[in-house]
Amino acid sequence: MAPLELAERGAANAPLTNFAVLQALPMIAEANPQTGLLIQSLMATVAQSDKEAKRRIHAFLDRKTAKVKPR
Repeated sequence: MAPLELAERGAANAPLTNFAVLQALPMIAEANPQTGLLIQSLMATVAQSDKEAKRRIHAFLDRKTAKVKPR
């Protein structure tokens, strides 16, 4: 994947999702399994509570968004 395409895909994510990917994933990778699972669970909860994430979930459930297709 070209760097520009990767940047465009990242920019389409909800901001809190990008934060989780950039900040939490490295911590999860270095943590022991139990701590990693806790961090993952906490970040999922925080990301899902974001207004933008809720809007996107509702759009998906109401079939107001395109289906996800493999690239």
